[in-house]
Amino acid sequence: MKFYFIETSNDPRLVQQIANATGAQPGGKLYAEALSVRDGPAPTYAQMFRHNIDFLAKAMVPPSN
Repeated sequence: MKFYFIETSNDPRLVQQIANATGAQPGGKLYAEALSVRDGPAPTYAQMFRHNIDFLAKAMVPPSN
């Protein structure tokens, strides 16, 4: 299965257009150039890193049949 990720600081339209053409599924929103709000999922650098790694790792696990 293919996944796509959107960076929270970028316009997602191009990524979504490519995903629609390839059949990729959403993997989540990654924080790359900005942190989330204080009560969000990535308010510090360490929490941003953990958030992104969790989403990426989940996408790499093959689906169980």
